[in-house]
Amino acid sequence: MGRTLDNGTTTAGTGGSASGSSLVLHDGVARDIFGAGQYAIYMSDGVFTVPQNVSRIRVRAIAPGGGGAVKNENGARCTGGAGGGFAMGAYDVSPGDTFQITIGQPGQYVSDGVASAGGTTSFGTLLSATGGGAGNYAQSGMFCPGAEGGQGTGGNIINAKGGNSGSISAGTGSCATGGGGAGSQHGDGGDSGSLLSMSSWSGATGGGAIRGFSSAGVTSTSVSTGGAGTASGSIGKLGGYSSFADASDGHGADNPAQYISRFPSEFLLGGGGAVTTSTVSSFSGGPGAGGGASQSTGGNRAGDGGWLGGGGGAILSNSGSGGNGALGGGGGGAAGTNGYAGAGSKGGSSMIIVEW
Repeated sequence: MGRTLDNGTTTAGTGGSASGSSLVLHDGVARDIFGAGQYAIYMSDGVFTVPQNVSRIRVRAIAPGGGGAVKNENGARCTGGAGGGFAMGAYDVSPGDTFQITIGQPGQYVSDGVASAGGTTSFGTLLSATGGGAGNYAQSGMFCPGAEGGQGTGGNIINAKGGNSGSISAGTGSCATGGGGAGSQHGDGGDSGSLLSMSSWSGATGGGAIRGFSSAGVTSTSVSTGGAGTASGSIGKLGGYSSFADASDGHGADNPAQYISRFPSEFLLGGGGAVTTSTVSSFSGGPGAGGGASQSTGGNRAGDGGWLGGGGGAILSNSGSGGNGALGGGGGGAAGTNGYAGAGSKGGSSMIIVEW
């Protein structure tokens, strides 16, 4: 098992000989062990020094998600933050080589109607991934564009894009979209659904997931949608399917097969979170999945995304917030229906994983 060091690094040991191996993907699981099975996880800036007897390493960069926009205004139109990019590669190295690690900061609420984008995460000059774009705000009657997902570069195994957040058509009803899912070893992240032809309707969409699965959009009606799952997009108010279970009317399935994960992003099997319109918060997504949207008069919040999943969007008339993204996922947007919107939602954090 790994352990966390004072600098925010988690390590599973040092030394051992390393050789290349290919990544095997099945049902959301990265099943292979690279080299001698040693690894280190960086959640803050640092330096990786290649151990003795190691000639090849494998690196994954998960960039942070963008923050969701929040506005205290009737008719506000607020989009979620986008998902961060992802890069992965295997490289020949020599013992004693050093690589500077930079961990981008997640996007977050800045001020009323303004959010920040996620930063860039990099491993020396070998690979990098940009963070998800910041959610946007538009006043009543205006079109509001979604945020653009981050992009991985330099990976010789995969470079993936984070999911975009959905856009919102012009209209007078308060509307919000969820955050985009992060890119991963399974490909591009899924988008959050858009709100189209809304006129005077109010609605919100859930967060995107991995593997390109998106939350359902809304057209010409007042309704909110669940978060996407790792095996399907959301199904109306239900969360999307997990890799082993049916669509969820509650929290997304977490780890039905009870796999033991060495590090986040290895097993991404979760279902999407469902919508609630009661006074309780909406449901969170399982690993890899998006959180459900919220549309309620109560003091609640949208569901958070699971690892790499986007948070749900929220329509609020009392208090609460959009759902937070998790590990690369974008934060959900939030719009007030009676002149109130709660705290801003954050994009998911960033990480570098080195294996040898």
